[in-house]
Amino acid sequence: MSAATAGAAPVARLSAREVAQIMGSPPPTAEQEAVIEAGLGPTVVIAGAGSGKTTVLAQRIVYLVANGLIEPSAILGLTFTRKAVGELGHRIRRGLAALRHWQRQSGTAGAPGRAPAPRPLDGLDVPSVQTYNAYAAGLVRDYGMAIGVEPDTVLLDDASATLLAGRIVDAAGPAEVPAGRARSTIVTAVLELAGQIDEHLSTPARVVEHIDASLAALLNPDYLAALDATIGRKKMPTEDKAELRARLAGIIGATGGAPPKLWSAATRAELVDFICANDLSSDVAALEAKRRLAGLVERFRSLKRARHAMQFSDQVAFAHRIMAEDAQALEIERSRWQLILLDEYQDTSDSQAKLLQLMFAGLPVMAVGDPRQSIYAWRGASAGNIGQFPLDFPGPDGGPGRTLGLTTSWRNSRRVLAVANRIAAQLPDIDPAAQLTAAPTAQDGDVALAVTVGHADADYGTDQLASLATWMAGTHGTRAVLCRKRADFASVAAALEQAGLEVIMAGSAGGLDDPYVADVFAALNVVVDPGAGEHLMRLLTGASCALGAADVAALGRLRRLRQRRLEVALGASADDVEPIGLAECLDDLAAQQPGPQLSDDIAAAGLSGDARERAGRLARSLRRLRAAQTTVTGLVREAVRELRIDAEIEALAPARAAEHRAAIDALLSTVAGYVATDPAVRAEDLLAWLALAEESAALAVAEAALPDGSDPADRSVVVMTVHASKGLEFDAVAIPNLVVGDLPSTPRDGRGWLSLGRLPYPLRGDRDKLPRFDLTATSFASQKELADWLKGTLGPALSEQSLAEERRLAYVAITRARTQLWLGAAAHSPRRTRRSEFSPFLLEAIEALGAEVELPAEDAEVEAGDAPPVPWPVEPPAAELALRTAVLRQLAATPAVALDALADGPAAPYARRALDLLADRAPREFRGALPERLSTTSIVALRADRSAFLTDLARPMPQGPAPAAALGTAFHAWVEQRYGQAALEGLADEAERRRLPAELEDRFDHLCRTFEASEFAQREPLAIELPFELDLGGVHIPGKIDAVFDRGEGIEVIDWKTGGVPDDERLAAMTVQLSVYALAVEKMDRFSGREVGGAFYFVADDRLVRPERLLGPTELAELLRGSGP
Repeated sequence: MSAATAGAAPVARLSAREVAQIMGSPPPTAEQEAVIEAGLGPTVVIAGAGSGKTTVLAQRIVYLVANGLIEPSAILGLTFTRKAVGELGHRIRRGLAALRHWQRQSGTAGAPGRAPAPRPLDGLDVPSVQTYNAYAAGLVRDYGMAIGVEPDTVLLDDASATLLAGRIVDAAGPAEVPAGRARSTIVTAVLELAGQIDEHLSTPARVVEHIDASLAALLNPDYLAALDATIGRKKMPTEDKAELRARLAGIIGATGGAPPKLWSAATRAELVDFICANDLSSDVAALEAKRRLAGLVERFRSLKRARHAMQFSDQVAFAHRIMAEDAQALEIERSRWQLILLDEYQDTSDSQAKLLQLMFAGLPVMAVGDPRQSIYAWRGASAGNIGQFPLDFPGPDGGPGRTLGLTTSWRNSRRVLAVANRIAAQLPDIDPAAQLTAAPTAQDGDVALAVTVGHADADYGTDQLASLATWMAGTHGTRAVLCRKRADFASVAAALEQAGLEVIMAGSAGGLDDPYVADVFAALNVVVDPGAGEHLMRLLTGASCALGAADVAALGRLRRLRQRRLEVALGASADDVEPIGLAECLDDLAAQQPGPQLSDDIAAAGLSGDARERAGRLARSLRRLRAAQTTVTGLVREAVRELRIDAEIEALAPARAAEHRAAIDALLSTVAGYVATDPAVRAEDLLAWLALAEESAALAVAEAALPDGSDPADRSVVVMTVHASKGLEFDAVAIPNLVVGDLPSTPRDGRGWLSLGRLPYPLRGDRDKLPRFDLTATSFASQKELADWLKGTLGPALSEQSLAEERRLAYVAITRARTQLWLGAAAHSPRRTRRSEFSPFLLEAIEALGAEVELPAEDAEVEAGDAPPVPWPVEPPAAELALRTAVLRQLAATPAVALDALADGPAAPYARRALDLLADRAPREFRGALPERLSTTSIVALRADRSAFLTDLARPMPQGPAPAAALGTAFHAWVEQRYGQAALEGLADEAERRRLPAELEDRFDHLCRTFEASEFAQREPLAIELPFELDLGGVHIPGKIDAVFDRGEGIEVIDWKTGGVPDDERLAAMTVQLSVYALAVEKMDRFSGREVGGAFYFVADDRLVRPERLLGPTELAELLRGSGP
């Protein structure tokens, strides 16, 4: 076969209608026929929601194959999720199977006027359908050596990437990290900026260069003069102001009047440090923070390279670099494919679009997507890519590529479509003529509107939820409630369950948007990082302290007073004394009876008595949490107790209490699951991971939406986020909380790329689609002038952009409904103190339907309902109190009596309960398969005592503190640094010692001395802390190998053990771990073909132990199945 002339309509042996008949599908419409029979020139298809694009793509492939225009094996199809890969691949395979059957039945002779018949299909040549990331990963694997990327480079999951980024932050000095930010915030920002740098094919060096140029433009003479005026307005002694002014003038004078772009790096750094240290400009502080962050990102990238690891964003950036630099690789890939199908093109990122353009421009490419459904801007997607396609992929004549459309919805009813089209009509760059039309067979459907005041409801929580639950109970078929925020899950689920409906929550409640979970998160951040000012401020102003603005300001004055006392006591200037932080100032208030000096300072600062008492209570709680000797999970539980969150929740009305209690339980479950993957994980690692997980989980893609990937039963209602619903459809859909702040949500800030983890707009590939914000090309005379521009120009532009993104999200939500749709909103919400503004999307829906809906009056009062009072502390009823007294007397009279003997009398119910609890302690039989993901530590436990391991799976129990784990973590980090593999600066022995409890420091020193005297001190490893991913019989085993050494005749895996040599039985169980490591190394391309052995080095005993035999892959798989040793 040979490809038809690009752009020309192929000479057909079979028409699109005949192909559809062969496949057993209805005849295509004129629009579908145009797409199926389109020439092989570059074409973009704007396919609306429910327009049948997957079916049309499958028919196009069968049409081209049937007419001998392309080979099946020369077709490449790319999409975003594994689910989409499976669906598209299945339809293509089914269509080609139908074609093969038709060929056998009808023969292959050509017909008059038709093209020659293709050769019969053998069933072996099938198209390649992959995700975009999988294809990029394949390019890196096949050609990565050209740019120095090893073939065995592993893909990091979010948890592993968070740990690596955390190591970078921990190793950095105070002047190398953004000031005043929590560790978790910095780690998340490192990952965010690193991802954006890759997505836009930039580098940290370019970020630093742009920041330096921005600072040079910003620090013009007018701006510097305004800084002098800022000093004059500060509330401080006159002599202090004079000193600051003199220092500013001295730094500026040293430049000799040269423009800022000609200043030396040292002079600019001195001025920036002075401005930031004295809080003179938030703009300069933001630029300096981003400059430091870019340095951390560069170290993070270096560490990933040293570890032979990469992230998803790295894959595309590496692939683009390979194709740009290796002409031979590019030619090989271009020659492989006769047709390229790009699905969901509106969700491609800048780097993906550039990679695809570089590789496939000039080839037969068809992109399919819908700009109205581009809802993944948060992960780098650019809605403008699909509109740019005709220019990026020109036709053979050099003109723009062709644009076709699929505008008939085969999913939605007429009334649902009327609402969807009205909302999409306001989107920018959308052709009004391309709106969806209803299929000829479409029903009218039903759209219900519920606009309520927000009264309390005894059964359902609020009147809005009562309306939702009642409506949903009357629907049929598959059903879903789509929420903009996961914080709404619990209340929605509770209302549905009250109506007798079974609920499936796709994704957990308990995210950081729950206020009590956020308080726990804030407290833990302050515990591990006293400099976490933003989290401490939440505790001070939230339920824990509830300080007002006056007392918060008083705390600031108290901090300055304490700082001055310290300077006087040391006889030093402010520059020579480390500033006292707000956390240290708060800690001063922990004393029940403050000393005379502190009492004087409190009075001088104007801190109220109630505020001092509440702040002191918080300070004592934070002290106890810092001193707690417990596991990470235990620390979370302690934070809940110390902040009295359990009591606060129980004091709420029952419905709200259940909602927040579920959120706390979900947090504890999430923490336990994370810790299970690495029992030695630290609290700071957990916090960074939680912050990152919150960002991604809140905007989860549909692939992870439903449990087991199965469709819900008719009796169930799925509660999920709108983002997670993309690609799904339901008979009935409800969308609650259509108010401003929910849907649409409001922008987080109006400072654009000045926010910490954002890439400067001028460095982004899609900058033409963003508000213009380039500090290097604009001059501002003062911080106020810039602030006014941000508020008056950039802010509205960002709000407009955000509203467009939220409009697309609303469009996606509405088009998930086949025939029944419920839209709801309440003027008042338990989460807000002010009346809510109704969403423009709700008002547009009312308009589109021509409905008469009476909106609540502006002065409508909310009926709070009759929530029963909750006494505190809770006292048991008199009868219960009398019973307990009688029981205590009975037990006091017969202290040695057995529980069985208490069957009669007042103690009987307590005795029976105790007996039940004792019986429940018996091992519970584990029913079910092993988890899909196991650590090597878990496999060792499985080998050592399978019954105990399975029992623990059935009933997991909290674990006590593990000093050995902390010691092991510190020692492994020390070894890694010693071999120079950490790619970190400043990570010294003492830094690791400081992380340990005092009682472990001597043991740590002994381990280091022993190692230095061992044979390994003189040997050079092939790899250190080598990550791997292994699949054994369907069980996924991730891990890291301590070290790999060359032994001449082969290679040897070494596992450091900080304890002594165990007994033979335990050593045999541990051999499983070494066997897994050896098998993982054998499968790595860089070590292929070499014999792999393994050994334990028990450092405490200075003994190297080589097991006589390691288990092979078959034995390991049998162990996991339960039939092995």
